[in-house]
Amino acid sequence: IKVRPAPAKAGDLVLAYTTRDGTGSNQSAAEAGSDYVTKRGLLVFPPNVATRSIFVELIDDDTTEADEAFEVAFSLKPVPAELANAKDPTALLAKMPEDAFDWEQKCIVTILDDDLPGVLSWSKKNYYAGDDEAYISLTVNRRRGALGEVSTGVRTLEGSATANDDFMPIDEKLIFKDGQTEASLHIPLPMSRQDSVCEFYVEMYSPEGGVTCSKNGDRCTVTLGDTE
Repeated sequence: IKVRPAPAKAGDLVLAYTTRDGTGSNQSAAEAGSDYVTKRGLLVFPPNVATRSIFVELIDDDTTEADEAFEVAFSLKPVPAELANAKDPTALLAKMPEDAFDWEQKCIVTILDDDLPGVLSWSKKNYYAGDDEAYISLTVNRRRGALGEVSTGVRTLEGSATANDDFMPIDEKLIFKDGQTEASLHIPLPMSRQDSVCEFYVEMYSPEGGVTCSKNGDRCTVTLGDTE
């Protein structure tokens, strides 16, 4: 989490920060100890430093659940001298009462649930191959989860390009291993194909393992020939 104070606040600035469960909104609350590790400390901004970072450890699990959120709160109250000058300010800060700081400024951190099979879509809607290219490489992305091994059928469909003359047809299964978020396939292109610009389509179908194919991303277009 990157923290950048307002210009008026920069220069020899010390901010206390802490993580807190929940957000005060309708989002499900993340819980310290099960979803993330509690973090409290100080951020010191010398005169020439405009940005500092906070690193909060997230706790992974295999439970399917809603997205959850927690807060990182900041206090704009002046930090006590004994805290700012302490050799171990984090330990001292942990012993101080909550009302020692105002915690008025905050940001929300949302933990997205990735314990789902996911959704498949082409990395691009349109691919292009020049006259001198012997194959075209296509990439399928797996988003919104990568749990378990899943697969989808992939096949070519003619457009103005003709199978076997302009491209080699395929109808195969594309497999994603557990945790895999990207897979590629290669379609051979005959060097004797027509000189004019033409196109064909590649679509995903019959996904398995709980994964789904994006409604707007299950088909892509491959254009052959030099378009310039």
